[in-house]
Amino acid sequence: MKIGVLLRSGMLGLQLQNADNRMTKNTLREVYSLLRSGRYIGGGAPIRFERYSFPLWFNDILCRVSFRLTGLYSGIFWAEKKTFDAIGGFVDKKAMEDVATAKLLKKYGKKQGKKYITLRKNYLINSTRKYDDLGDWLYLKLMVKNAGVFLKAAFGDKTGMDKLLDEMYYDSKGRYALRVMLDLAVFEKESEGYSPLKDIAERQDLSIKYLEIIMKDMVRHELVVGISGKGGGYRLTKKPEEYNVGDILEKMEGPLAPVACLKDKGFDCPRNNICNTLPMWREYNEMVHDFFYSRKLSDLM
Repeated sequence: MKIGVLLRSGMLGLQLQNADNRMTKNTLREVYSLLRSGRYIGGGAPIRFERYSFPLWFNDILCRVSFRLTGLYSGIFWAEKKTFDAIGGFVDKKAMEDVATAKLLKKYGKKQGKKYITLRKNYLINSTRKYDDLGDWLYLKLMVKNAGVFLKAAFGDKTGMDKLLDEMYYDSKGRYALRVMLDLAVFEKESEGYSPLKDIAERQDLSIKYLEIIMKDMVRHELVVGISGKGGGYRLTKKPEEYNVGDILEKMEGPLAPVACLKDKGFDCPRNNICNTLPMWREYNEMVHDFFYSRKLSDLM
């Protein structure tokens, strides 16, 4: 079976970590060849930056050592679609979702008697857009500055990790939260009581594992309320017209601002006084804010 047929038929699953990244041209051929052998459950790919400097070389070496020691290759995740379905899809969480996904694929492969490996001939070309904006020392400075937090986390104390991870990763649960809340709004318009998680998953074509992650955050932010037991499930905490779309998105994702210096007033950007693009980002930020905050959940029904 040819690669194009596999992709069109949905039999091959392939996930890039970031929309700005790209893969080398023969990646799909190598993936197809490895899966066709029947020996591999799937795997990841080596990661190479689109440009290099001393701090990016150092970052690269750390990644290579980490991958080699753990065997949890990421970058590009590839496997048969049925394999992704079996593990509940790509893990969606605040951060380190690539590691979590690699662990699931590797564990599932072990049960099937197949190996989780990395591509040998092809690789992911990692975008340096974030480094271009914030400096090549970005992650290394964060790691040095927060060495104590990482050390505590290694021994089980994850206090302080959430705030740090917010600086390092972008979350994207907002659009799924909107889908769930619209689903509940329609359900409550036609029925009374609580909607079971299983029913929401079926109506929205989402995995229950994935929904459980989202629902925990939604309950914590008081967007929905849930009860367990017979007749249990979830429902909205107020009427659809009382929810603001912008508020929902920011509770689930954090600030909507497009660049770090507008997200956090305490963020010290070395280019703040000389950045010619900052006025443009401020204007864009105001447009995004006004767009989402001018809409209610009921406007989407």
